[in-house]
Amino acid sequence: MTMSKKITAVQWMAKQILNLNKSDATWSEIYDQALFMEKEQIIDAYKEGCGDWISNDKIKGAQYYNETYGSK
Repeated sequence: MTMSKKITAVQWMAKQILNLNKSDATWSEIYDQALFMEKEQIIDAYKEGCGDWISNDKIKGAQYYNETYGSK
């Protein structure tokens, strides 16, 4: 099984900021995308951590995120 290397939301954001002048993206767009990526990574980590223990892991992961970090 080949695993692709993932980057964190912070690593992605740093790369985007370094290339800001080369793209049409704005600071706000980069920040919003990084927040979205971070949320998805937290939900995925929750799902991986719970494994088969919990049914409907994605909903439980989103619930965990909202309870821990707020709904944004």
